[in-house]
This record gives sequence, C-alpha cells and structure tokens, in this order.
Amino acid sequence: MKRLLLLFLAMWLVCPAQAQTGRIAGTVVDADTGEPLIGVNVFVEENSTGTATDLEGRYEIGNLAPGTYTLRFSYVGYHSQTVAGVTVQAGNVTHLNIKLASQEVGLEAVVVEARLLRNTEAAMLAVRQKAAALSEAISAEMMARTGSNNAADAMEKVTGVSVLDGKYVYIRGLGERYMNAQLNGLDLPSADPDRKAVPFDLFPTALLDNIVTVKTFTPDKPGNFTGGSVNLNTRAFPDALSISFTTSITYRPQVVGFGNLMLAVPNANPGTWGLQASQLDVPALLQRYRLENIPSLSEAIVDAQNARLLDQLSKALTPALTPIYRRAPFNRSYTLSVGNRLNLGNGRLLGVVASFSYRRQATAYDDGIWARYRLTSRNATVLSEDNYLHTISGTDEVLWGSLINATLRLHRHHELSVRFMQSHSAESTARYQRGRFLYTLEPDDIYETRSLIYIERNLRTYQIHGKHALTDKEKPATLSWDLSITNTRQAEPDRRFFTNHYRIRTSSDGSADTLYTIRATTPPQRYFRSLKASNQVGKLALDIPITTRLRLKLGGYLQRKRRLHRERKFVLRQQRGARYNGNPETFFTSENLGLIQEHDINGDGIPDLFTFGLYLQEDTQPSSNYDGLQDVWAGFAMIDGTLAHRLRVITGLRYETTNMEVVSHDSTKEAGRLQNGDWLPAVALIYQLAGNMNLRLAYGRTLARPIFRELAPYSTFEYVGGYLLTGNPGLRRTLIDNVDLRWEWFVRPGELLATSVFLKHFHNPIEAVYQPFAPNDSPEVQYRNVDDAVLYGLELELRKRLDFLHGALRHFEISGNATLVHATVQVPAEELRSIRALRPDAPATRPLQGQSPYLFNVNLSYVHEQRGTTVSLHYHVFRPRLKEVGLGGTPDTYERPRHLLDLNVSQRLLATLSLKISAKNLLNARYRVSHTYKGREYVTRAYGSGRAFSIGLRYQY
Repeated sequence: MKRLLLLFLAMWLVCPAQAQTGRIAGTVVDADTGEPLIGVNVFVEENSTGTATDLEGRYEIGNLAPGTYTLRFSYVGYHSQTVAGVTVQAGNVTHLNIKLASQEVGLEAVVVEARLLRNTEAAMLAVRQKAAALSEAISAEMMARTGSNNAADAMEKVTGVSVLDGKYVYIRGLGERYMNAQLNGLDLPSADPDRKAVPFDLFPTALLDNIVTVKTFTPDKPGNFTGGSVNLNTRAFPDALSISFTTSITYRPQVVGFGNLMLAVPNANPGTWGLQASQLDVPALLQRYRLENIPSLSEAIVDAQNARLLDQLSKALTPALTPIYRRAPFNRSYTLSVGNRLNLGNGRLLGVVASFSYRRQATAYDDGIWARYRLTSRNATVLSEDNYLHTISGTDEVLWGSLINATLRLHRHHELSVRFMQSHSAESTARYQRGRFLYTLEPDDIYETRSLIYIERNLRTYQIHGKHALTDKEKPATLSWDLSITNTRQAEPDRRFFTNHYRIRTSSDGSADTLYTIRATTPPQRYFRSLKASNQVGKLALDIPITTRLRLKLGGYLQRKRRLHRERKFVLRQQRGARYNGNPETFFTSENLGLIQEHDINGDGIPDLFTFGLYLQEDTQPSSNYDGLQDVWAGFAMIDGTLAHRLRVITGLRYETTNMEVVSHDSTKEAGRLQNGDWLPAVALIYQLAGNMNLRLAYGRTLARPIFRELAPYSTFEYVGGYLLTGNPGLRRTLIDNVDLRWEWFVRPGELLATSVFLKHFHNPIEAVYQPFAPNDSPEVQYRNVDDAVLYGLELELRKRLDFLHGALRHFEISGNATLVHATVQVPAEELRSIRALRPDAPATRPLQGQSPYLFNVNLSYVHEQRGTTVSLHYHVFRPRLKEVGLGGTPDTYERPRHLLDLNVSQRLLATLSLKISAKNLLNARYRVSHTYKGREYVTRAYGSGRAFSIGLRYQY
C-alpha cells in the first residue's frame, strides 16, 4: 500500500504544468481487418510537421498551438486520407482514429471532416466489426453506466452470459469446464478447490478498460474453451495526465440500516483490509502435532503425559462455535487511479497507470429456507421431506485490488510492457438454521445447526509483454511474446459446524422441560483448508505479411499449473462433564474443555486415571490432501487473408498436448493421470455484405479437460447436498465440434443489430453421475464420461441511439440481447435404471447443469452530453436453469427466474466532479431453487437478497 501511494505521488510530481499547446493522438488501422498499421506517415499541412505510427498503430503529434489543422495519412499499398478541421485546444489531447483502405478497393484519396471519438462503446463495436473471431465486449463506459462494481456484475450484461452465485460465469449455457478466463490475454488459474471457475467478483471494474468475450476458436488461442473465452483487459497506455477518485456509500434496508446488528462470525471480522486468515489458522501447538501424534482418549485416560498433551490440544482452539450479533459495517467503496506519460526523448515514451480500489459490503437475511426432498417410492404422490430449515444469515465482505501498468516505447518498432495486478477478498459468513430434520430425527425433534465460514482469496499476477517489428519496411513482420506468473490462494481457516437437536417434554403435572442432544455421529467439527495454485504461461507469435491482403501467423504456447490442496479436520467429542443445556457459551467453556478430573486409583498420590469433558480428536483423511500438476504445450499456424474484395478467410491448425497428474497423500489411492495430444483445426469465413455489414461462418474443434478435483481419487461429504463426492482417476478429456453463423450490421458508430445461431457436439463429456443408494445411506456422486451431448441456440443483439427522434427522445439509447439455448445430455444407463425404478416416465436425457433455456437483457439510457446527465435502467431475467441433478428418481432442482431491475443516474456537477446515484434489485427479487413433482413445487433453497441504494462522487481530471 505504501509503495502504491509513493508511486501516485511520484507520477503527480513529474507531471508538467498545463501547457499552452495541445496534442493530436490516435491509432491507424486497416479498414478491412482492423489490424494496426505500422509506419503510417502522419503529416500536418499547416506547419509541415509529422510522425509515423508505432507497433500498435498509435501516433502522436505534440507542441501544436491552439487552432484548426489538416492531417494527411499515407501508407504504401493504401489510399491516402486527408482529415480537415481537426481542432486543438491548449493543454488537451485531441483523439483522431483513422481507417485506411487498401488500393485494391479501387477508391481515390479521401478527404473527410474530423470527428472526435468520445464513445468508447462505439470503439469496442468497431473492434468487433473487424475481429477475426465472433466476439462480444463491454467497455468501461458501459460498466459505469450500468453500475457494475466488479467483472461478474458487468458480465451479466453480455449476450449469452449468465452469472451463478454472483461470481461464476456461464456462456451459452456452458459452465466453467467449457470456458477460459484470461487477464490481458494470459490464462488465469482457479482459486476454488472444487471448480475450474475463476471467481469474477475478484476483479473491480475500476481496474478494467474492457472485457472481451470470444465465442469462436482460432488457432492462435488456447483450445480449452467452448462456450467462450473471457479476456479482462486492464487500464491501458495513457494519452495524458489522468487522475480519478471515486467514493460511494450503500444503504441496504435488509441489513436494517447503518450500524445495526447482523449475524456474524466471532473472532473473524474482515476489518478494513480483510487480512485475518493467518490469525484464524491452525494454532502453533496443533501445527506441531499431526494426526498420528495426537493421543486418543484411550491413551490419555491412563497416561499422565498423554493426558496433559490432550488437555492442551483440546484448549488450543477458540471455544466460539456459534454466531454472534455484531453491528453491521458501513458499506462503502473507494477508487483511486493515476495515469501519465513521460517523453524520454529520441522518440521514447514511458506510460504508467496505477490504480487502487476498495469495497466493503454487508448482506443479510432472516427469511431463508433450506430444505431437501426425496422420491421414496414408485407410487408416491408427493416428495418425502428430509429436512426443512428456516435460515438466518449474515455476510461481511471486503474486496480490494491494485494495478500497475508500465509501457516503454523504446522505438516506434519496439515496445515493452510490465504489468502487476493484485486482488484480495475476504468473506465472513455466519448462518443459523432451525427446523425439521426427518431424514434422521423424529417429527417432534427440533434440529439446530450453526455454520461459521471465513474465506480469503488472493490473486497476484506479474506479466511482461514485448512486441517488435523485425524490419524497417512497410508492413513489417512482427514478433510478440508474453510471459506471466500468477499465484492464487484460497484460505478457509477454522470453518466451524455445530449441530444439535432438542425435544420439549411435558410431564404428567403439566410442566415442560427441554431435552437437548448432541449426536455422537455429528460432533462439533472444525475444518482448516487451503489451496495454493500457480500458473506460468509463455506465448510467442510471429506475424508475417505475405502480401497486402494475406498474413501468416506462427506461434507456440506453454502453460504450467501447480496446485496444492491441504485440509485438516478436528472434532470435539465428550467423555463426561456438563450436559448441553441449549446455551453454547456455557457448554464450550474452559471448565468443560479438556481434562476435568484426575484420579489416584493406586493411592500413591500420583494421578493415574484421567477424565475428560470435551476433548479434541483429529479426523483428517490423508486422501483429502493432494498435489496436482498440468503441463500444456501447443504450436499453431494460421492464415488470415482476403481472397476476394468482400471475402476474408481465417484458417489454421493447432496441436496441443496435455500432461496432467493428481497424486493423493494416501499412498493406497491410484494417481489420476491424463495424457493427450490433439489436433484442433479451425476455419472462419467473413463475407462483407456491405461496408458495415458482415456474414460470419466459423467451425472449430476445442477441448475440455477434467479439473484436479475430478481426477483426485478421494471422497468428501458434501454438507449442502448430503452426498459423497468421489473423484475418478480414469476420466478422459472432452472434444467438441463447434459451428457458428452470425449476421451483424454495424448501423452507425455505437449501433449494432446482430443475430447468431450455433451448434455444439460433445464427445465424451464429463458429468456428475449419481449412484443408487440404500435407505438412510448417503448417495455417492462420481464424475464420469458419458457418450455425447448436443447444444444449439440462437442469439439476438440490438444497440440503437434514438437521436433521429425529436425533443428529449433524441437523447435516449436502447440496447438489449436475448439468448435461447437447448442442450441435452444422455443420462448414463446405470443411473437411468435407478431413476426409472421410481419414475418410469423419466426422460433419457437432461439439460446441462447451469444451462438456462433463455437469457434476456435490456438497457434503456438517457444521455445528455451537454448537461452531463446519464440515466440508465437495466433489466435482466433468465428461465429456470438446472442447479442440481436429483438423487436417484428425485426430480432435478432448478434455479427459478428472478426479474432484476437496476437504476443508475450520473450528473456532472462541475467540469471535474460528478454525482452518481444507483438503486439495485428494485423489484426485490428472491433467490429460489426448487423441485417440481406432479404439478407441485418444493422449495429447497430461498432467501431475499434485498434492495441496495448507493450514492457517490467522482472526481476526474
């Protein structure tokens, strides 16, 4: 933090005072392909000065007196273009982006009037129009307009994207297995022990320029995506000094206002920075003793040394096992960004961007439902209730991130970039549940359970990027390379569960008393989990222009992943001591923990028999700890060319090898291994129906690998679903054939009308298969390859400004998208027999997990640039999506639709100061998951997320 503040100060001190001259800057790209043009001559006619574009097609002309200028752009093989009426103001940068047309087009030199590029959404659409792959994008401008706080919020507005649990992204109905997450074009590892997913809520939007989602495969990209590849692009090279500071506060009525009480985890307050995992980790005493060194009760009750040790270990952990009420924190956020560029002389430039963001928010509800149902017989008319629990929950979350980007242009043919990004989140969740638990208890028993969960996630990435022109010729060959090291860590220290039940008994005289019971099979439990993952990526690409309209691209790719998963589990059992009377605070006291009595059986004055109250035992399974590695090597060749005036062809081949291994710490378990070499072809045709209209047809073969947890050969009990989850060392990777067809019309800058159809065929997809189970036994879920699956769908997208209308309506813009998806997976034969034993009419196929039949977004905006007013109303809804596959013949559970409506208002107060007000979830939509059986709905999970109202200020220089 101190280093970042010093950097901000240094950048401010080196900023020159506001000059009396101005600058013109921009980029020059190929009008057909959108590729940057290197070495374009840019000439100012009024003073006979000029420059040439660099590796990214950028140019800059400085020291221009205020006034109006004419610029001429010329390049061998392209028609020159003259731009008149370019206005320069003192101390400002005038942005002018140019597209040059090839001489093969048959046009004469063009003279146009200058139009400044202010709309960054329009800029992103221009990039999409010329992109080789079918893509979607959302800019920093749209993120701000829709009130998106992090990348997960922003992704909800992208066509075909749904966000699960507020952090995990699904594209075209496909989950994390079939998507790839990147930061500045380099792969990100997952910080979740049980999923491949990257939690997108880790990335504050304040650190991002844009998010691009690529939906079709080209050989220069990694082959492990099918639904889409999401690339988070951080803040870019600055044109001038830029300083931005934003602050906001949020009011959530569901948290009962500012400073009121909410359920919380004792000894786990995320605080200002959310750095508490080390304080909650396994105590030093317990770290010195492992499973085999902790005395058992039978060893401790007859041996003084063992008794003393077990007493110390039993008291080592904090006795707090139940939630407390704590004042809700003040929901707030801050963002500070500084950017500047330094002229080092002789054409050398250094650009630096540094950003810092912080957000703290609390959410709570007291109307939650947590239930489970089963189909128990073939002729049952209703589902049998296993449990039905009313739930109270409180979550306190801190998220902060920092970013430093430095780009050094040594020469217009050589550029080097260094990037660092860190993101850290801490989430403290306390939950209390009470109700019926008929699965193992009687109807008169009242079941109580408490969960205390603290999770810290940290991502730190270092990236180096280089790009070089290999010759001084026009349209030179370029060499680009990238190196990155990313480390992620997820710590779950002292995850605590305490369960009991009670029954109210009435005696013959009418008096009542309460009998509390802690079952021996479910003693108080404490988990300490940590996951560390590293991801090293190297990329090399050589881009060779063969002719003006034909390019050859060759390259290589290396990725090395390492993962360490560690878990320790402790339980508190009871020999003697006080009975539980319903008050956890008096039960888990020091007087009832550890050694409570010593006996001198032999009468020699030396204790030789010992009695314990609550004593600690370790219940760690060695198989729950594993090491994973994955090495991926790839090489590719790709041709991108315009065969005719209107037809562009991109085709090539990628060869990708996989070496994957997961080794359990239990030596009796088989290691999970995967070794493959795959040829991945791709071809894309882009036919230009008009200057602003494309027809795209693309085919590509991609793959999906199992994740480490799925290959790991061990079983864990999943408390939420009530089943054993078992890995499978024999899993195979999945191959997918993808076909896409899209028509897109870029009506005007910032406007789009598009429709797409797509088809995907999966070979050996990996699914969670539920095994038959006996009554009162926990069912087993194992990952297996099923034969095949098919997915197809339709996407529609519209972005339109209404400036052709009169009056206030001319300031309105409307945008929307809709996605319809149908996906089916064959139910494995063994599982289907188990299902049909209870439901003879059950279908032989089911949807993909997490897939929504449709997604719908619409955004209505009012933008008045002169007044500095922006008002945006955003609506989002989805159809029911498969949440969990039912056990045996029990119907599947679906997440039910939620109608989400958000309002965001921004008003410029001064030239550099603006006010922002937002209201989220105005319809107060509830989260709800349920079964449907014989026309009746059975809710298994539900809670109200509540409304949120924010007000903030933004300073922009």
